[in-house]
Amino acid sequence: MFIANRLGSESRGVRADLEIFFGNPGDRPFAGDFNADGITDIGLHRDSSGLVYMRFDQTTGPAQASFFYGEADDQIFAGDWNGDGLESVGLYRSLDRSLLLSNENRLQQADVTYQFGEDDWIPVAGSVGDLTGLELVGPTDRPGVEVIAREGWGSAPIGQLEPHTIEEVTIHHSARSFAGSNSDAPARIRSYQRYHQDQGWPDIAYHFVIDRNGNVYQGRSPEGRGDTFTNYDPSGHFLVMVDGDFDGEPPTDAQIESLARMVAWGIDEWGIDPGDVGGHRDHAKTSCPGELLYGLIHDGTLAARTDELRRGGVALQILDGAGSLERVDQVEAAIDPDPGLVMLPVIPNLPAADVLARLAVCPGCAGG
Repeated sequence: MFIANRLGSESRGVRADLEIFFGNPGDRPFAGDFNADGITDIGLHRDSSGLVYMRFDQTTGPAQASFFYGEADDQIFAGDWNGDGLESVGLYRSLDRSLLLSNENRLQQADVTYQFGEDDWIPVAGSVGDLTGLELVGPTDRPGVEVIAREGWGSAPIGQLEPHTIEEVTIHHSARSFAGSNSDAPARIRSYQRYHQDQGWPDIAYHFVIDRNGNVYQGRSPEGRGDTFTNYDPSGHFLVMVDGDFDGEPPTDAQIESLARMVAWGIDEWGIDPGDVGGHRDHAKTSCPGELLYGLIHDGTLAARTDELRRGGVALQILDGAGSLERVDQVEAAIDPDPGLVMLPVIPNLPAADVLARLAVCPGCAGG
């Protein structure tokens, strides 16, 4: 193992300041301040056994600490995950895109576990303060949707929802054509909720609604089973309604983009098979969601955009009360605001000064 205390220039390399022997061929090296003394230490991860070996000085010798952590093919790294000055182990498991972070260097369950990234990404720990030459795991911004909260569009109180577990995506339309501007969109959504509650349902039937300009409105909680006038059971269905009559008019480009983002988000949120995305007519005798929208589902147009978005991930943000009211005011004033198709910052919500970084620009991170 060769250690240099300085970097070379583009025109010349540097001679190592230290040469030490540590570990076996095939061990994966990583570095960190494992004893909080301000000096970087050396660690090794042995795939064959899942053992981690550490030395706390830069000399040849056996490991001064060892413990089991991770599995074969896990990518190991270290960082100060809780801000206590001690750098401890973390790993990226590409098989299920999971990150496991521990606040101590010993055999234990991970303190923080979440899913993030893609299977070909490389985790590197570093400070947010200087990311020259690096990008965060996942783009620092990713395509996102800002959702108008229920209080923004004027939701009525809701009844008791029936819990369910989401397994597929089903797309609906309102079968109500547009007349004039989109300024009546919030009123239309209130009318849908009122009509549905008049049927004895606890809330508007859908989990999200998309207006003519692509604005997305919060419906009933996805944890609650939807409702339908037709003869299929919507248990397990993530219901997205696109406002319009798409037997007689095509969906707008903004609606298609918002729908693709909502579908991409839903697929990743609940681990839905992309093949389980369909229209209402796939489950019941109905023309819903209209021939012109269903055609985009059936011919793969929606799936192609959804797949593209999922390569970088889609973030969803429910606007707060003030933000939702401001957005609705703009819609009703026909100002035609940005429908919330934005790039949202996505940094892992860790209680630490360190974040995860990667060494190359990730594919599919363009906005949209």
